[in-house]
This record gives sequence, C-alpha cells and structure tokens, in this order.
Amino acid sequence: MGTAAHAYRRGRFQIAVADDRRRARADPRPVGAVLAGTGDDNFGDEWMGEALAAGLPSCRLTDVTYPATERRLGRLGLSGAPLFAGVVISGGTLINPYFLPRALGVLGDGLPAWTVGTGAGSAGFGVPEDSADPDGWVECLTRFERVTVRGPRSSARLAAAGFGHASAVGDLALAHVPDEPLRQSGSRRVLVNVSGTELEGVRGEGMAEEVVLESIGRAVRDLTGAGWAPVPLVLHRDDLPRLIVVGRIAGGWAGAPVVPRSAREAGAEMTRAGALVGMRLHAAALGWIHGVPTLGLAYRDKTLDFAEQVGAGNQVADLRTAAPAQLESAVQALVARPREQAVAVHARAITCRDALRSLLSSIDAQISGG
Repeated sequence: MGTAAHAYRRGRFQIAVADDRRRARADPRPVGAVLAGTGDDNFGDEWMGEALAAGLPSCRLTDVTYPATERRLGRLGLSGAPLFAGVVISGGTLINPYFLPRALGVLGDGLPAWTVGTGAGSAGFGVPEDSADPDGWVECLTRFERVTVRGPRSSARLAAAGFGHASAVGDLALAHVPDEPLRQSGSRRVLVNVSGTELEGVRGEGMAEEVVLESIGRAVRDLTGAGWAPVPLVLHRDDLPRLIVVGRIAGGWAGAPVVPRSAREAGAEMTRAGALVGMRLHAAALGWIHGVPTLGLAYRDKTLDFAEQVGAGNQVADLRTAAPAQLESAVQALVARPREQAVAVHARAITCRDALRSLLSSIDAQISGG
C-alpha cells in the first residue's frame, strides 16, 4: 500500500510538472530555470521566490526538479536548452551536496547560469555543517556568469574549497527591504519564532532541543511579567508544536499565532512588533530588514552569514556555543536594546537590496535579450 501510494503521488507530481512546462513553452517570454527550496510551505523560501519573480519580470520562471524527472522532460522538449534560456540558483542554502545533482542536471547544455545570494553549507535543521561540504560545486561554478552568495561566511567557505570568485551580495530576501525603517510605535508586542528537529544538539552541535525550548520559555515568561506581550510567529508547520511547548513553559501567549503567507502580510505584522526573536533564518531576517529590534538564534552558520552581511553579527545568540542561561539572558535583554542598532542594520540592508535588485535586473536583461 505504501509503495503504491508513493508511486501514485510521484506520478501526479510528474504530470503537474509537465503541465507547468507546457504552459511555459507556450509563454512568449523566455523561460528561466530556477533551483530553489520552494514547495514545502516554508514562508522564507516562498518569500525569496516572490523577490525573484519581481526581479525577473521579463522571464517565465519554472522550478528545477529531480534529475530523472528532468531527463524524462527533456525527451519531450520540456527541459534543458530546448526550453530554458538560463538557469538561476537562488534562495535558501543550496551550495551543498544535496542540491548539486539538480544543478548538474540542467547545466549540461551550456546554458548561462547565475547564483543569486544563495548560501554555502548546511541547508537547515537535521543537516550538520560537516555533511554539507561545497567542494563538489567548485568545478561547475567556474562555468557560471556570476556567483553571488548570502554573506561573508559562504564566500569564505567557497574560497576554502578552491573557488575564490564568489561575491557576497546578501540573501535574496533582502530585495524586500522597505525604503525606511519602521517608526517606533511603542509596541510591547514581541514576536517569537522557534523551530527545529529532534536531531538538533545530538551530534555535539549545541544544546538539545528541549533545553533550547526551556530556556526561551523561561525568558518569555519573564518578558510577560515585565509587561511585554509575546506572540508566536509561525513560518513553517514544524514551528507550531515547538511554540506550543514554549507557551506552556511561559504560562501562555499574549495572542494567537502570527502566520504570514506573503511579503505584504509579513510587512503588516512587522508594523505591530516592538521586538522579534527568530530561530528560523527568515524569521530573524523579517525583523532586521524592517528595523525592528531582533535577536537571531543561530543553529547553523546561515544565520550568522546573513547577520554579518547586514551588520547584525552582535545581534545573534549562537545555539551551538551558548549556555542555557546566556540564551535566556539574551532574549530578556532584547527589549532593552537601543533602537539605533536596528536602524543601522536597516541602513546596511538597503545597500544589499540595491545590489540585489541591480543584479536581478542584469540577469533579466541577459536572459530576455533586452
């Protein structure tokens, strides 16, 4: 039964992909193949997808899928050079062994290719840094028109692997930075995001998940006692059960979960926030780009990579090295942080935004021949 159900779902997926490619072939715009992390209902991935679509308005974008599927589609003229005008590696942390086969599957036809603010290293929860070596990417990256990455850590990691031509322009989500930081509203609402898997902390990479949740729960309880109103921020279904645990430890939340589905919804929620705690990278990114006092909770290098690119390296608690008491103190201290720090991060983020938009405009022109 399980095998049959899996085969059925796989067949439905392949039919849906083929239908999308046929529509793309009928579209008068040139087709850009996009390797990204979308499709799992993760706000951060979809948020970056919004930015990419806005930055490449002359192109019809379609997601790259698994190599075997691309080969089958290629026989129908629905993949590779017969369909694609260029390849964009964007969003998430994709320069690692997991995504390499997908990239190689569409690069063999000599198509022009770019990376746009992606990361080198672990893709996320449950994937240790030591299993995310980017060495396998080095040879194919030499064929790219331009290689840009999320931040200085990704650039240094590629340099150590033998590719020294990656420039740090910032995460694709930075294309959403508003022109001005949010005005100080006096809000005492604190958005809190946590997530993870049961594998976190069991490989010697930091605190076990239950210790992290306990520490944050105690800090949230103290913030409530000091007159703040903590509210859970959910960016993926895996966040909710962990936020429920934090709420139990804290003695309850001050409001219903905030679950943004688009850049517009997320921006509206930021106008009501007085501070933000973000464990998912793009939860912290929401606060940093809007000028909201933010504490990032780093479970992998990706958070520090983003933070250092926008001058927020001192606004992160590293869960791999911090003690529980230090984590608790960092959350409590967030609400007393001078607003000027958040404004300075927003100013750095503006610089990244402009560089990303310029890069996307150049790619759009090259793919479309404009």
